[in-house]
Amino acid sequence: MAIVLIVCCLSFVLLEFVVHIIRENEEDVGKMQEFRDKHAFVTSDDTPDIEVQRILSQSNSKELLSMFFRSLYEDGISFCTDYGYSMYYDKAGFEVRYHTVNELFFQFYGLSAEKGRLFTEEEYASESEVVPVVIGYNLRNTFALGEQYFFENPTGGGGFQGQIVGVLKKNSEYYRINNVAINLSLDSSYIVPFGVWMCTPDRAVSDYDMALSGLVLFLDDPGVAEVIEKRIREMNLFRYQLVDVDNAADEAITEQKKSIIAVTIVLCTILIAVFITSLLVFRKVIRAHAEEIGIRVLCGASVKHITGEVAALTAVLIAIAVIPAVFLAEIWQDRVLCLGFGLILFVMVTLIPRHLVRKLSVIEIVRNPGADNC
Repeated sequence: MAIVLIVCCLSFVLLEFVVHIIRENEEDVGKMQEFRDKHAFVTSDDTPDIEVQRILSQSNSKELLSMFFRSLYEDGISFCTDYGYSMYYDKAGFEVRYHTVNELFFQFYGLSAEKGRLFTEEEYASESEVVPVVIGYNLRNTFALGEQYFFENPTGGGGFQGQIVGVLKKNSEYYRINNVAINLSLDSSYIVPFGVWMCTPDRAVSDYDMALSGLVLFLDDPGVAEVIEKRIREMNLFRYQLVDVDNAADEAITEQKKSIIAVTIVLCTILIAVFITSLLVFRKVIRAHAEEIGIRVLCGASVKHITGEVAALTAVLIAIAVIPAVFLAEIWQDRVLCLGFGLILFVMVTLIPRHLVRKLSVIEIVRNPGADNC
């Protein structure tokens, strides 16, 4: 029975994990669907690594890139972009990231503040001595709303004084469809605004590279996309192409659906493994106690009574096995799912001994004690 306990325990953990992945993938598909019909284009990077080294060392790279982004503002082209750097790990073990976003970022990805506010138009439009900062949910106890702190500059050159103006809601994340649905979390990020005042040659090439890789352009006229693509080519720097969001979303949705199918197959495999293991274990147990069960049947015990005892034992085993899954359920908030798994395993495991006991031949047990009568 110890084997059944171990198998049930592993099954709970694996089933919970697998279904959690399925749920996340379904959410990803739903969010990818939202990107359709946005009249938008995203960038696709085909720059070889050897070219990146040349761009980083080229003296006028920063000037050309700053002029490109400044031209988007000057031409009144609506776009969304962001970039970030890993900064450090805090005491809680979270990887704290510096993040920069432009004025359409929060709106496009549907993100909002739990406390305080997001950036205003004025904060995006001009630089100030004290930079407004929005923090992720995990940093709410590290930084106080309304207070000022010194933040490090991710690309060197000291840092800046920032004031906390807002806290994002828990599980604030977004999906870059440029690279097939990369899920990025902002829960441990401190975020600053990106505006035209940041488009200067003083910024690092890596800043502009990441801003380009996360660029989403909102263009009603596909001809404008060709013009912008030409500007990128004329810089003779990174090899970016513009891809229609509909096509990128379709590709992302296809990949996510493949993941759901693969994980569902794993889920079915786990259930089959539990069934086969339970069948073998209970068959061995009932075979070992066949004479005892036969005598009890001859003395008037019903199959229901005998299997009821097995069901009680199974319920205890599953109650023990569910403990690790309860811990995961608390993390993922899947208590109903956890209860459902317990019910499925209980029914599946208790049906096996009931079936095996029903198959027992009392006459054969009496005639041939010790024989395999299961």
